[in-house]
Amino acid sequence: ASALSRAEAPASAAVTLGAGGASAGANDPPGPPTPGAFIFHPRISAGTEFNSNTFGSRFLPVSDRIDFMTPGLFVTTRWPRHALTADVELSHRTYQETDLETVDFKGRVGGTLDVTRRLAVGFDVSMNRLQSAVIVDNLPVDVVFGTRDLPDRIGLVPITQTTEAVWARYTSYWLTNQLTASHSTIEYGQAPLLGGGTASVSSRNEVTQDVSNRTELRVSHRLRFLTEL
Repeated sequence: ASALSRAEAPASAAVTLGAGGASAGANDPPGPPTPGAFIFHPRISAGTEFNSNTFGSRFLPVSDRIDFMTPGLFVTTRWPRHALTADVELSHRTYQETDLETVDFKGRVGGTLDVTRRLAVGFDVSMNRLQSAVIVDNLPVDVVFGTRDLPDRIGLVPITQTTEAVWARYTSYWLTNQLTASHSTIEYGQAPLLGGGTASVSSRNEVTQDVSNRTELRVSHRLRFLTEL
């Protein structure tokens, strides 16, 4: 599967890191203990997946069995106003047939400032560094999907995607409007060549600026209208 489309649904469990968590009564609903003003949600998933076309090649599909282990941690505040959140995840993947190993990293930090009861502003910063197991030929080819020419060599190409966004949101009983401005970059690492060495594929790098507006009109608790520009 392509590194940029890779996704898992990890099982999660909430525990207390450190002392000082609030005790729960016998009739309270279950929930994570909270040391101080932060709630910690560690998680981990592990398993095996089978892919009949691991590298997405149109000419020579390669099937593989992939073992993965993915630990992660989500942290959020429990303040009555404002909020900070952080989420980090590592994923180790072992390709059994092609004898490859990849280590991916995903991180995200966000914050919300409640200016008034109806107006809030915030930010969101994320970075994904993925090692895409792709097939390359003796020339730089499609390093994401490996879909050009017959494959001669299997290589790992690191892909780093970074996004920074700021937003402002107004909320009333019947209307929610959010304006978002974002900046995103995708950078590709070096592609291996057939006879050894690497080649630059920086021409595939992307930089994107985006401004969007999302309006939600709640006519009733069952009927809503959405518009995005």
